[in-house]
Amino acid sequence: MKKLVIFDLDGTLVDTIPDITQNVNLTLKEFGFKEREQKEILGLVKYGAEKLLRDAIGVNILEEDFQKAFSFYKQSYKNSTNENSLVYTGIYKLLSDLKQLGVILCVYSNKQNDVVQNIVNSKFNGIFDCATGQREGVKTKPDPAYILSLLDQFNVKKENAYMIGDGDTDIKVSVNAEIHSIGVSWGYRKPEILTGLGAEFIADTTDQILEYIKG
Repeated sequence: MKKLVIFDLDGTLVDTIPDITQNVNLTLKEFGFKEREQKEILGLVKYGAEKLLRDAIGVNILEEDFQKAFSFYKQSYKNSTNENSLVYTGIYKLLSDLKQLGVILCVYSNKQNDVVQNIVNSKFNGIFDCATGQREGVKTKPDPAYILSLLDQFNVKKENAYMIGDGDTDIKVSVNAEIHSIGVSWGYRKPEILTGLGAEFIADTTDQILEYIKG
């Protein structure tokens, strides 16, 4: 019986807020907008880089000007070393334990794809069976299309698939795809929000995730 576990990236596997904040503020400063505190950026991380930057700018600007700023942000973050993004405690052991159980491991993020690849390759080299971020041809969370494609690709039944994340879209996409949903309490959203959206289980530790998946 094959199992598939799909992880969100930001706030679930890695605390990326320091590097996101740094690159957003480099962009805001470059284009003459007010820089933001890290706690403000934390509240804006939900639906991908474009919405994040629009919300961080916080005022209406010409679309042409926004696209210039957005291109700057994407290039800045792509070139980032991600040195301030730290893997959460217990994650490496969890992934190792799941691998030993024969679980298929994937990352599905609304973050821009080149940054997802940089982080996954530098911090989890060789651990995941697949990883994707926001890119052409792949619908972002909470659309279930990508998850359904993974079920087909790996020949896994819905009842044997799990989405693990800290955000609204993580829970929504698992509900939409009709797979199991696990929320984590150490991320960027309050656990009660995730429960209200339909999370089956809220994990306070990585050991709890392992036990839940083992059943």
